[in-house]
Amino acid sequence: IQITDYFHSRLTPELLDYLRKRGLKDESIEKYQLGYFDDSFFEYVKKNNIEKEVEELDVKSLYKRLIIPFFDANGHIISLSGRSMDGSMPKYLHLKGHSNDLLYLFNFAKQSIKEKKEAIVVEGFFDAMIMQQEGYLNTVASSGTHLTDGQAKLLKRVTDNVCMFYD
Repeated sequence: IQITDYFHSRLTPELLDYLRKRGLKDESIEKYQLGYFDDSFFEYVKKNNIEKEVEELDVKSLYKRLIIPFFDANGHIISLSGRSMDGSMPKYLHLKGHSNDLLYLFNFAKQSIKEKKEAIVVEGFFDAMIMQQEGYLNTVASSGTHLTDGQAKLLKRVTDNVCMFYD
C-alpha cells in the first residue's frame, strides 16, 4: 500500500505533538509509518489515477483518522487501521478484509522473539510501539483484549514462551 507514504506526509504539527505526548519518538513515528487521512487525499487519488485501487481498499472509512499501517511477517504493509482523533466511536477501525489473526509489529519482533525465546504480547498499538522503542524488541500487540487462535499459532511458530500484559 503506497498510500501510506502520502498519509505519513500529512502528519501536522498538532498530530506530531499528540504522538510525542503519547510517548513516541520521531524515529518511531517514521519507522511505523504513522500518518493522517485528511481532505487532500481525494485530490491525491485523482491526480495519481488510483481511484479504482483506493475504492477496492474501501479506505474512505478511515477518513479524518490517524493511520496505523499493519505489516505482514515480512514487513509488507497489508492493511490499515485508523484511530479516531475527535472522540468519535469506534476508537479504532480497520480496513475491510483486515485479519484478526495478525499481530501488530510481528515483522519487527520475530527475530528478537526467536533470540530471546519469549514474546511479550500487549493489547494496543501504542503499547507495542513504545515497548519496542524502549528496547523490548520482542513485543507485539494483539490489537484487542484477547489473543485469537490464529495469533497464538503465529507465536507458536517462533516461541513457546509468551508473557501477556493487558490493561
